[in-house]
Amino acid sequence: MRYTAKNNKILKSIISILLLSCSSFFINAQQVEEDKLKDQSLVVAINEQSCAIGVTISGVDNCKAKFGEGRGACGSKKDCVCSKKDKTITWTPNKTKKIEIKFTTPATPFKADCALKSGTSGKVSCKIKNKGTFDYDVHVEGCAGKPYDPRIVIQ
Repeated sequence: MRYTAKNNKILKSIISILLLSCSSFFINAQQVEEDKLKDQSLVVAINEQSCAIGVTISGVDNCKAKFGEGRGACGSKKDCVCSKKDKTITWTPNKTKKIEIKFTTPATPFKADCALKSGTSGKVSCKIKNKGTFDYDVHVEGCAGKPYDPRIVIQ
């Protein structure tokens, strides 16, 4: 009898270890999938009239990394960026100009204290807080034309 009880205890221990290992593997796999999304650096292309004419992703395109060529909710909109909570999005103009990001949606993806106007560096950088799809305008100092209107998708 004693031998069987000891074997049952060992068997229970082995099963517990296997279950713990499997659950850790699945949690780590999910974390790796979420960590694929990187902070996004965007370059604002400015023309001779000091107006924004495009926004391009510098580095990894999170939309392609997560959704492939279809790019998820961004679809074929080339100036759309994908990200997630607690990541950062940074806009840098390709010329020495001050820029301002103005959302055309009622909410923004960023924390309330995020400054959406660039200083002398021209850069705007904000940490993401909210999920959703957000359209915004890029206003450039000295531009007499219309602002440029890209999109952000937060998963």
